[in-house]
Amino acid sequence: DPNSECEKVEFVNLVLLFCEFIRHDVFSHDAYMCTLISRGDLSITASAGLRSPAGENADEHYSKDHDMKMEVYPWG
Repeated sequence: DPNSECEKVEFVNLVLLFCEFIRHDVFSHDAYMCTLISRGDLSITASAGLRSPAGENADEHYSKDHDMKMEVYPWG
């Protein structure tokens, strides 16, 4: 359930984790986005109906088959 307190806490913790990755120069949001764009991973046709922890339906922004991929790159 995207509206549960547990899901909200997990999402906040994930955001904090990536903030630490960025702060320690082991992840670059800009490089990650460039990689996703260049591989076509953000294409409208590859979308999956994701829901945000805030309870908003991501279908408003993405089509139904969106597949998110995460990669962490060591920079520096």
